[in-house]
Amino acid sequence: ASQAGPQEAPTDPDTWLWSLPGLGRLLHALLQCREEVMRVLGKQKFHRALLPAVEHAPAVRKAVNKARLDFRYVLRDLIGKRLVESVAGNVHSSGTVLHLTPAGQQAVHSA
Repeated sequence: ASQAGPQEAPTDPDTWLWSLPGLGRLLHALLQCREEVMRVLGKQKFHRALLPAVEHAPAVRKAVNKARLDFRYVLRDLIGKRLVESVAGNVHSSGTVLHLTPAGQQAVHSA
């Protein structure tokens, strides 16, 4: 194993390098969950669906269970990246609706 040395330090004094064990596996699992949620929404008419329908879709459940992540974490990631928007239900709807943003639609179609 190689040792970290001064030659590996960032050149910018305001830059930090971090190494967290297992982070690669976590990010890979998160990306798979993100793709499945966006794929499910991309197949829906108008790219929108009720939250429970997306959460309980077999492909999403499989990816989330395999990754050992909570669906709320995946959803928060998608909302934070502005790929999905969550619209709270009102009197006329039966719950929270998720829909792909234009950036999310572009990501689905480019994949």
